[in-house]
Amino acid sequence: MAVNLSVKYLADPQKLQPPSAIYVVWVSSDKDSPAQNIGALKVDKDREGKLKTVTPLHAFQLFVTAEANGQIQEPAGTKLLWTDYNSDK
Repeated sequence: MAVNLSVKYLADPQKLQPPSAIYVVWVSSDKDSPAQNIGALKVDKDREGKLKTVTPLHAFQLFVTAEANGQIQEPAGTKLLWTDYNSDK
């Protein structure tokens, strides 16, 4: 499943309270499954960010957190943006 995430008007993560280094995008197949880091969402000077990637999941929750490190294996930050997706619907 292709994932094409595009955001606008997202603050520089270093200006958040508490400050963070980067936004990380996660997918989770359900509430009991651990979230998987699918990439970093870098925000440009116009406060826009994009991420294109793939996941083997066909139904999932996609969410974004602000983190100190883009390589972390589980979310530590609060969910800032999220949506549920199901290709069967």
